[in-house]
Amino acid sequence: MLNRFLTIIILAFSLAGCNFAGKEVVTDTTTADTIMDELARLKRLTELEPNNAAFHNQLASVYLKRDNLNEALHFINKSLELEPSNEYNYFILSDIYLMMGDANRALTTLLKASDLSPNNADVYAQLGRLQIIMEDYPRAIKNLHEALALNSNHSKALYWRGFYHLERNDTARAISDFQLSVAVDQEFFEGYMELGQLLLAKGDKLAYDYFEHALQSAPPEPELLYSVAFLLQENERSFQAIEAYQRILKIDSTFYKAWYNLGYLYLTERDEADKALGYFNKALDINPEYVDAVYNRGLIYELREDYASARRDYLKALKMQLNHEKAIEGLNRLDKLQGK
Repeated sequence: MLNRFLTIIILAFSLAGCNFAGKEVVTDTTTADTIMDELARLKRLTELEPNNAAFHNQLASVYLKRDNLNEALHFINKSLELEPSNEYNYFILSDIYLMMGDANRALTTLLKASDLSPNNADVYAQLGRLQIIMEDYPRAIKNLHEALALNSNHSKALYWRGFYHLERNDTARAISDFQLSVAVDQEFFEGYMELGQLLLAKGDKLAYDYFEHALQSAPPEPELLYSVAFLLQENERSFQAIEAYQRILKIDSTFYKAWYNLGYLYLTERDEADKALGYFNKALDINPEYVDAVYNRGLIYELREDYASARRDYLKALKMQLNHEKAIEGLNRLDKLQGK
């Protein structure tokens, strides 16, 4: 169960850091910013205002998203030193322990937050979420209901109640709760994603509307956008997928998987080999060991009847990945074409 939710915790960072005691930290973020820009900006802010706990809290949140648990722990402890009674610090600390594989310590940390703020719906939503991950369903649903009693429009409590219903194999009620979560928060990326995937599994074309809403509501984080784009690509929605990959590259031009997938779609869906070759080369400039890009570049050379270049890339792919099936097939084709 823990592994099932780790990606959700990291990519869709639920409550921690986003509502630091009601103080929103505003920075000049643009869609061209990368995570490294965000880190540099927050580090600079902590240098300028070393006693501002919110900056340390946000920096811990960014490091947690990057799976740098040591740095995340360092900065959240600094935030706790400055504001030990702020429950939102404990949200991040709890998630750090959870990512370290210590769910019990994560729970103890959240219970401290509930002692500090017993009437905060966010606290009960966090507790409910963690207890679902820990498979303690009776306590989970009790805390989620407590959160909703305090705030009936708490999108994340509704969202995690949806997961509670999924764990009980009640898909209809899960869908209902996910729909409620996006109804009360129309920018709720996670809710749209779950709805899209559940409806896709049911063969309901409405799934693609939810994926489109997910794209529109997604924060400028490449991995989040990639998760939507790849789903669209896998389900023959290439136009939407291409738009999503292009958006990713405006945020982070070094995101080589987006370059590669653009190349793949231009090659297989649009029959534009020249553009595809450029995209594969972009991916390889960033990650020269990306074997699939090497193979597909070889395929384009083969289609162009540049057999020497095709053979070179197929052999390179085999050197990078022993028994690469498609590269072997490509070499066999070349042997037949060249009479070898």
